[in-house]
Amino acid sequence: MNAKAPCNCSSQNKAMANRDNMRRLASKAARMEQRIYVIIRKHDDTYTFEPIDAIGTKGDIIEYVHYL
Repeated sequence: MNAKAPCNCSSQNKAMANRDNMRRLASKAARMEQRIYVIIRKHDDTYTFEPIDAIGTKGDIIEYVHYL
């Protein structure tokens, strides 16, 4: 019996779901506060969002979310 390497699909789907949830939440916050938000991927591969004028988290900016 040959053992196959485990599929990494579930973790990739979970990461994209997390990113999509951050995008959805950032969009709602941007519309409520009429501000531009950025989605940031932190160095531990988790996502967060913050207002563009108050970025304090270290990481890579993934996307800008506008309130319009």
